[in-house]
Amino acid sequence: MASEGAGAVGPPLGEMDLDEFRRAGHRIVDWIADYRAHPECYPVLSRCGSERLTGALLGRLTHHVHILEMNGESYRLATSKKAQRRSAQGQNAGSRASNEGDHATEI
Repeated sequence: MASEGAGAVGPPLGEMDLDEFRRAGHRIVDWIADYRAHPECYPVLSRCGSERLTGALLGRLTHHVHILEMNGESYRLATSKKAQRRSAQGQNAGSRASNEGDHATEI
């Protein structure tokens, strides 16, 4: 039955008289209202630790994979380095132009 177990509010519904049933219903509604008003007080947590969950997810992902070892530089790393160099060159050129403008106003 729904009222049995760890979250039970009272005796099984079949054994409650009408007043007990009403009180149990009010407690449930009050708990739901408190939960909705202050959800931060009732965090929803996994029953297992994050390390265990992470291990299970990685196990699932790597179960049917083939690992390829490659020699040479990573394409993504090389592309990222090129983009950083271009960005740095653009910033340097912009700062040089603004400095030249400052010198022109001093004359």
